[in-house]
Amino acid sequence: MTVSNMYTLKNRKIKPMASLYLAMNSFKIIIILYNKFIIIIGTKFLFPVLLQKTEGL
Repeated sequence: MTVSNMYTLKNRKIKPMASLYLAMNSFKIIIILYNKFIIIIGTKFLFPVLLQKTEGL
């Protein structure tokens, strides 16, 4: 086995891990944004509805 072959083999092993790491990071960012979005929607739309329901009782 030559040095160049070993290098390409190492790169092949590293690349999937790097792409997986990037995918996980982007996924985390999406989850954080999604949670913030839900919180904003919840505070703007759900709270007034809940307040109206509790006032109705």
